[in-house]
Amino acid sequence: MPLLPFFAMEQGATALHISFMVSSNYVAQMIGCILVGKVSDTYGRRPVVLLCLLASALSYLNMSKSYSIIAIALSRIISGSFGGLVPIMQSTVADCSNQQDRPKYIGRITATFGLGFVLGPLLCAMLSNFSTRKKFRFAALMPLLGGLVTLIFAKETNKNAISIFDWPIKQKIYRQTTPSNQQQVEQKQQQLTSRMLLLVLNGFLLMFSFSTESIYPVFAKDRFGYDDLSVSKLLAFTGVLVGLFQTCGIKPLIGSLGKHLTLAVGNFLLATGLVGIGFIRQQLSHNACFACHVLGYAIADTALASLVIYYSSPQSQGRNLALSQAAQACARVISPLTAGYLYSRSMW
Repeated sequence: MPLLPFFAMEQGATALHISFMVSSNYVAQMIGCILVGKVSDTYGRRPVVLLCLLASALSYLNMSKSYSIIAIALSRIISGSFGGLVPIMQSTVADCSNQQDRPKYIGRITATFGLGFVLGPLLCAMLSNFSTRKKFRFAALMPLLGGLVTLIFAKETNKNAISIFDWPIKQKIYRQTTPSNQQQVEQKQQQLTSRMLLLVLNGFLLMFSFSTESIYPVFAKDRFGYDDLSVSKLLAFTGVLVGLFQTCGIKPLIGSLGKHLTLAVGNFLLATGLVGIGFIRQQLSHNACFACHVLGYAIADTALASLVIYYSSPQSQGRNLALSQAAQACARVISPLTAGYLYSRSMW
């Protein structure tokens, strides 16, 4: 992702074109997440994970061969359409873990992605002798390697999954052996409860608030004179802090407060940190507010995923987690535009 704006500008892209490329990825993700989640509930997590990883590799390879703005946007759309890997991983955790350990493992998923955001730019810097196109080809090796590991070692965790090859047979057996109360269960599964809708809305607002950090480098440069290196150091420090907390602290926190109160605490820290970022001018206190903001997001995101799983049946976990992810993808489209407009009109 850090390479995309510079690579696109080499192909003649303007700031508006780059905004369109980023937005196209999240628009595709909004649609793709819902479809991928439903497919994983029906046909299993493993084939969907393999498909998402393969699509990610194809996206990077296509990017490395792109010589036009449209081709770059197409690569981003491919990536976004199969960008539902996070909810599928969370569904896999829900399939094979008990309720007490679930937040810990979901937190580790978040920590792993945070580590990737730290190590990715570092690896990019180490490959400084590579051209941008070679870096994209190298990046394509990562999902391919992940797909190979999944293919060899991963087992299907969705016990209700239907194999594509025997789908008609299983559907016929399913209809013959359905218990009398199965229709009532299916009706409940097809309808999102008011609690689920509130959780999805919370996910949207959570990402809407967090995505305003897309203009944070500009804000930090204007207020404190931060350069790219200073912002990178702050992000790296915060990423390590969040990773450590997600690995060691999230399970005891949810165990002590419960999922609902933990979500409230995360929302509070996120909002408090965001307000502090905007108003506090002392540099050290500002950095502390930024860390509080990011930590609040990590806590709330883990608690939110745990609650979505808690209120979902095993047959609808993937769909509901994907719906939450799609709402967050929608926020990623709207929030940067809103933040950019408000910041351009602010008079601090």
